[in-house]
Amino acid sequence: MKKYVLTLLVLVITTVVFAVKVGDMPDLLKPWHLQADDHDLVVSEDSNCSMYVYSLEPLKLKYKLGKEGEGPGEFKRTPTIAIVSPDYILAFDQNKGIWFSREGKIIKEKVLRNTYYRWITPIKDNNTALELFYDRQTGVGGWTLVLLDSQFQRIKDLGKVDKAFRITGPNQVRKYVNAFRPVVQIFTDEDKIFLGNSAKGFFFDVFDHQGNHLYSIDKNEQVSKIKIDDAYKNRVLDYIKLQNRAAYERYISRGSKFRFTTHLPAFKAFQVSDKKIFVITYKEKNGLRELIVMDIKGKILDRRFLPLKSIKFHHGGGMDTYAIYKGVLYELIENEKTDTWELHKTDLLQRLK
Repeated sequence: MKKYVLTLLVLVITTVVFAVKVGDMPDLLKPWHLQADDHDLVVSEDSNCSMYVYSLEPLKLKYKLGKEGEGPGEFKRTPTIAIVSPDYILAFDQNKGIWFSREGKIIKEKVLRNTYYRWITPIKDNNTALELFYDRQTGVGGWTLVLLDSQFQRIKDLGKVDKAFRITGPNQVRKYVNAFRPVVQIFTDEDKIFLGNSAKGFFFDVFDHQGNHLYSIDKNEQVSKIKIDDAYKNRVLDYIKLQNRAAYERYISRGSKFRFTTHLPAFKAFQVSDKKIFVITYKEKNGLRELIVMDIKGKILDRRFLPLKSIKFHHGGGMDTYAIYKGVLYELIENEKTDTWELHKTDLLQRLK
């Protein structure tokens, strides 16, 4: 009996992946987006549209970039970040891109008008992005995956994700509000572009750096769908009320109803790093969230359940505060007792070594 218990304990220890607290980050109030590389962690801050650059070893604030405004070096909205090591950091707030040197100096700025880009990400000498489009009459919109040059000028369109969401004007009443929208994200790794689109299920399209379609990854037969029951619906509605009660009550007062699909989206989020695809699903077990690790061609290498406290339960709660770099998960987790944000890291490739 003792031998059996000891063997079971050894198996548990060798399969559990532990998160390690790196340190406290008292400068942060509402972190929005983060990226990491070999030496630094860059975090955009939603309270003032700026960015904080930290050294990782030791964890220490090096300098702050940008601020809220419309002038040089300023952002109207909270920027997303792309670290282009070892040369510069690209920050983009949907209509303006600013290139910062790794010493914190502004290299150049580029303002875009009459367009709305999301997730601008460098790829070789170009960039890729999702561009908003919608029909003003129906209010139905989606995203176009575009390839841009170094000055954000359009090179070509790579494809559309239709009917991803609905847009209404200030005086328009929505009969239904979708509780879940399709997850549409892009990431680049070396010379490849990855488009994840949960409207097609557990599905990803892969392009080269010139925008040529290489292949698709379809794992719908290997990743089971999760049916939404009444208990889960109530959990989602409670979460939406908690995150934005004013918006929830406005929808209800206008007679809008929240509409649910029969099943949850195939994945919540994904990132690509060091020739691995890391996909976070909605599947849960004992309070843990499923992480699926695939190689660059889509072969599933590992499936495990982790705490993933940086992952929001529902898309209405804002950006997920995590980043993956070279198989290491960096998470910003709020300590509710001290009201301080903490940096934790987890070696996601531990079981693959």
